Amino acid sequence: MRTLSARLATLFQRSPGRERYLPEVDGLRFIAIGLVFLLHMLFVYGGVQEGPVLFPLKLGAFFGGGYKGVYLFFTISGFVVALPFARSAVQGSPRPGLRNYYLRRLIRIEPPHVVFMTFLLLVRILAGQESIGYLLRHWAASVFYLHNILYDRASVLTVIAWSLEVEVQFYVLAPLLFRVFRLSVRRQAVVFSVVFLISGLASAWLPEKPVTLLSFFPYFWVGIAIAGFYVRAKRYYSGFWLLLVFGAALFLFTALVPQGSVFVRLALPLLSGLLLFLGLFATPVRRVLSLRSIALVGGMCYSIYLTHFYVIGQLGEHPLPEILHLSYPPIDYLWHCVLYAVPVLLVASFFYLFIEKPFMNLSRRWTKRPVAGEGNAPATRRAINEPAQEDL
Repeated sequence: MRTLSARLATLFQRSPGRERYLPEVDGLRFIAIGLVFLLHMLFVYGGVQEGPVLFPLKLGAFFGGGYKGVYLFFTISGFVVALPFARSAVQGSPRPGLRNYYLRRLIRIEPPHVVFMTFLLLVRILAGQESIGYLLRHWAASVFYLHNILYDRASVLTVIAWSLEVEVQFYVLAPLLFRVFRLSVRRQAVVFSVVFLISGLASAWLPEKPVTLLSFFPYFWVGIAIAGFYVRAKRYYSGFWLLLVFGAALFLFTALVPQGSVFVRLALPLLSGLLLFLGLFATPVRRVLSLRSIALVGGMCYSIYLTHFYVIGQLGEHPLPEILHLSYPPIDYLWHCVLYAVPVLLVASFFYLFIEKPFMNLSRRWTKRPVAGEGNAPATRRAINEPAQEDL
């Protein structure tokens, strides 16, 4: 059994054979994609509006706030993409070249996205409910990550693509943002604080559409700040109570509603950053997030994110037999989540192994990114994950 488990781990792990790897980052991705999945299951179960009334106490707000899993992805992306640049500035390791940086993002992210969007396009064409010209226009806008800007709404092929467009906008601008690491520590603290406050206040007053990086910049910025701290950090923090802090932060992060409150707009990116910080530095939290099964599923988050909404949508058109339903609605909803998770993971695993992972490996072969030097960070014996999406 252990041999089979090891083989599966080798098959699915993101970076086989690499010594420097942070499984806790994939564990955080597991939480992020899990929140998104729980939210979309409410759509299938009876509508997202059912969340607040389906669960006792404030648990409905937790499940209905699953869209904030995408916000956590943004913070992780800021950290992961910034880390090699922070190492270069602080520890003197070779700085990633811009050509390799952009080529790596392109090869890593675009092919799986194009493949799945093309699949959805063919499905809609075969359904025959819209003109081919209409679908092709929206497909082209989606694969070039321009649908939010051109059409002022999410892609007609799949609504989840809006966040990928925000991610790509961040990747384009990121190398300019990483110049902050060239400043002294004191000046970095001032710049991070001032930019966070300005961008956070601006995001509260920006119109909801079109959806762009400006509305979510504070999440990425917090991740970048944590990357700068990470390369200088020298210790972990112990204590079971840190698991309780992590759980409380996660609940607050999902339950708070950002609409109409400047305070909440500023608090949510900070809570997202706290989750990332605890995942990296709190030993008990890090151990849980690093569990093999959690890290492996989190490592497939891009494939899960791309495919899950279509899979549960198709399954939702064929309700489960009455015998599989449970009498208490909250437990019945969670039971549905368990049942639907099986085909979702099967489809995502196939997509990951045969589409995402081959291009992930290709991006490594076509680009030679210098390995960050061994500095004072507590995890310098391990490496940052290959950014997924490069990171959703």
